[in-house]
Amino acid sequence: MGLNDPAGPGGHDEDLPGRVAAAGASADPVRDYLRQIGKVPLLNAGQEVELAKRIEAGLFAGQKLADGSQSLSAEARTDLEQVAEDGRTAKDHLVQANLRREPERIDAVIRILTPLRDAWKQAVAASSTIPA
Repeated sequence: MGLNDPAGPGGHDEDLPGRVAAAGASADPVRDYLRQIGKVPLLNAGQEVELAKRIEAGLFAGQKLADGSQSLSAEARTDLEQVAEDGRTAKDHLVQANLRREPERIDAVIRILTPLRDAWKQAVAASSTIPA
């Protein structure tokens, strides 16, 4: 083991699972992903329209700010910044909620993450069997 190894210069990392858990992750990234998307409820049509309007208003406000209108008062600039931020928040919400609506995309993520999860479990198991 070298100086740059996660276990340090002299041995293996016996507390790797503990450090992973302390960082807020588990040894199962697929489960973590599914738990995370499950926290965001699906949207109905009215909610999607409302988010789309907020996104559009945010884009418009961002464009006004980017144009560098020197004639804007400090209050108008603050208002535009708030609308632009609200548009970004609405976009993030729409994206998160729609992740649940595309099961084929979730299946693709699971197909990608499952071998990584399995490799992670094997690495953790192997590191716990290596003598110090």
